Amino acid sequence: MTQHVPFLLEIGTEEIPARMASGGIALLRDRLVSELETLQISAIGVRTAVTPRRLVITIDQMGIQQPDRTEEFVGPSVASSFKDGLPTKAAEGFARGKGVDVSDLYTIETPKGPYIAARKHIPGSPTLVVLQAVLPRVITSIIWPKSMRWGRHKETFVRPIHWLVALLGADIIPFTYIGVTSGRVTYGHRFLSAGGKSLEHASQYYSTMAQNYVMVSPEERRSAIESGVFRLAEEAGGSVIADPGLTDEVQHLVEWPVPTLGTFPETFAQLPREVLISSMRSHQRYFAVQRKNSDVLSNHFVFISNMVTDDMSVVARGNERVLAARLSDARFFYQEDTRRPLETYLSSLDDRIFLAGLGTVREKTERLRVIARGLARLCAPEAAEIADRGALLSKADLGTRVVGEFPDLQGIMGRHYAQLGGESPDVATAIEEHYRPRFAGDTPPQTVPGALVAIADRLDTLVGRFGIGLIPTGNQDPYALRRGTLGLIHTLTTHKWHMSLGAMVALAVDAYGTLLQRTRSEVLLEIDSFVRGRIRNLMANDHPVDVIEAVLATPDDIVTHLMSKVESLDALRQMSDFEPLAITFKRVMNITKDHPTAPCIINPTVFEDAAEHTLFDQVTEVNKVVVDLLANLRFTETLTILTTLKAPVDRFFDSVMVMSPDHRVRNNRISLLVAIRDMFTKIADFSRIST
Repeated sequence: MTQHVPFLLEIGTEEIPARMASGGIALLRDRLVSELETLQISAIGVRTAVTPRRLVITIDQMGIQQPDRTEEFVGPSVASSFKDGLPTKAAEGFARGKGVDVSDLYTIETPKGPYIAARKHIPGSPTLVVLQAVLPRVITSIIWPKSMRWGRHKETFVRPIHWLVALLGADIIPFTYIGVTSGRVTYGHRFLSAGGKSLEHASQYYSTMAQNYVMVSPEERRSAIESGVFRLAEEAGGSVIADPGLTDEVQHLVEWPVPTLGTFPETFAQLPREVLISSMRSHQRYFAVQRKNSDVLSNHFVFISNMVTDDMSVVARGNERVLAARLSDARFFYQEDTRRPLETYLSSLDDRIFLAGLGTVREKTERLRVIARGLARLCAPEAAEIADRGALLSKADLGTRVVGEFPDLQGIMGRHYAQLGGESPDVATAIEEHYRPRFAGDTPPQTVPGALVAIADRLDTLVGRFGIGLIPTGNQDPYALRRGTLGLIHTLTTHKWHMSLGAMVALAVDAYGTLLQRTRSEVLLEIDSFVRGRIRNLMANDHPVDVIEAVLATPDDIVTHLMSKVESLDALRQMSDFEPLAITFKRVMNITKDHPTAPCIINPTVFEDAAEHTLFDQVTEVNKVVVDLLANLRFTETLTILTTLKAPVDRFFDSVMVMSPDHRVRNNRISLLVAIRDMFTKIADFSRIST
């Protein structure tokens, strides 16, 4: 039985950007595990860790020897390998290349016909030897969002590499990567640990790191941060404002987290809550504290130091001075901003380019007004005036000093300044809400005017980019159009607005006038496809792909309808008798696929069989009910009533030949089936359902 020993790979670097750390170590793990599986090297207990200065993979038990294996190699075809029963040069060359005798070759059947093959026994290699080639290949395979070169090296990595540790048990796995040779010497905390630490065995790694002020595990650092922040906030008589995103970021900025409490002068409490939090979070990565059982901010904050000193109050005072300076700047900016009404900042938007070829931000706000009013006509006429005013002022705060310093507060400061300037609460709320949802999981706009301006903003951006050919491709989406479209979808579904996508897009196309470089039909068609793609991705986790495709293949372009139809069809698909039902109606779809419209008006006097009369009567009655159900958006009930057509359709197929030699009879029967198809395609294209 193969012996197993611990494995360690540590890549020591300069500070890795926090946003890249988790993705990088996940890729490194996936690539290594995949290589080991391919090479049949046993690996039990794979663990990963990442800190600002290191990427780490450890394996509790790794086999020290590859197992012997037998591989099958397929050679040339039998026809080219043997002539008159004798091996050709092709067969002899294949056997020689695989190290076997011609007599050991045998025949296998392939999709292309009979081919010769050979089996070769391959003895396993020592894992130590195999990994010398595998580890550089694995490290190279990591794809970073951004990487860099250093020195005279052509290879790239996320940050310069300073050391490599690669151990299999007590043995060094020797290799060189970007000028650095692997060894057994690691390094602890940059400031709290002096010099290199030699590891005699891979199993010593975690204990050695802990002794040298490095919490290697991100989960351990996160726990230390969360518990420390909570404890210090409690001691200060408050509670920490939960911020999982900040915790994620900070735990990738430190190797030895030391939560520390600080304070700032209460005179800064006059600033809006969001300005205080942004000053602490965005610039300093501090955790804000609010008073116990209150939304009022405390003048305390918690920061995470990467140092331990005899007197942490010295470190706290340094951070307090930095924050006080930040807040002083924020107070000055806020005071200057509030000297003027928000509307006066519109003029500053004349100098801000929205996007080359698409005019200024000021021109964008005028388009938003037009689009928002058009949307209001379609779904909420009573909100038109407020939406118009909200659209006009939606981007005005981009010209203020606070937003210039804290870009994450755009919209939020617009609301504050609008309220201070005497705007109605509804207008102020619309200004803030039109940026929602700002991120995955964020709440869409809750007010009608806010939702109208939000949709208008996303439509303007989407149409503008598509209109000048800036369409996302592959994983490239520099303008976040996919995220913006998901926000549009969530807003429509939240408010249950049943607006045609084509009509909405047309409003934005018209608002652009002659600025767009592409034709109206091109933009409408491509955005329709793009939005359907987002619906597909959004629903794929909860519904079968074929159900989604069947619904999206219909002409309906109302987003809320499409999503409801997917849910209704999926529920029907769960029924035990769904498959024979789908088969029947797929047959209808297939027969009528070459007839986009009925060949003729259905004429009952042409019917030759009672099954035709029965089906016609049933279709006529069902169609009346379907029209009423669809008008009331009762899609589940529509599908239920449509299923009653299965029996008469089956009898129809059993009793008559659709493709009758008599063209009048044939066209009449096809027209009857087209009527059935057209009712079904108001919900889904059943030909796309897997059966």
